[in-house]
Amino acid sequence: MLLLVFPVALPVSADIVHLRGGGQIEGDIIEETADYIVLKPFVLRGEAGERRYPMDRVMMIERETREQKQAREEIRMRAMGLVEYQGEWLTPEEKTAREEEDRLKVEEEVRLAEEEERRKQGEEEEARQKEQMKQRLEDSAKKFDRVWVQYLKAAGLILVVLVVGFVIVLRFFSD
Repeated sequence: MLLLVFPVALPVSADIVHLRGGGQIEGDIIEETADYIVLKPFVLRGEAGERRYPMDRVMMIERETREQKQAREEIRMRAMGLVEYQGEWLTPEEKTAREEEDRLKVEEEVRLAEEEERRKQGEEEEARQKEQMKQRLEDSAKKFDRVWVQYLKAAGLILVVLVVGFVIVLRFFSD
């Protein structure tokens, strides 16, 4: 008897079906057609039962608002010892497990993001080092070119001096 009284004693709201002849039934409308409605009355919550009422017996239906349904559902879930977590009703143990899973997921995402950042920094450092090496090679090539040109100039001057000396020597011996 207590089982039947307890659900009704909760401060709940629901669809109210007013029947012709003066009766009314509170519960959830499960199905509704032009010919009948199927209602799960609160009194039958402890049992698995639905009632079908022909529309010609129904005088009026007071519909519960979405906010009222949500409030009723929250009261019912909390009465069962459940807690809400990210839009779901869970046992406290399930909530704790989900929080731990979520914490581990966040830690993994942070680890992966840090790893990606280190990889990018490594690639940037490698690219910077390659650019520096390229610049050093270009600078060395320019310096080599300058030295080579100076060498060629010096070698050309020496060659001119040798040729002139040779000419002078030839003239000296040919006279």
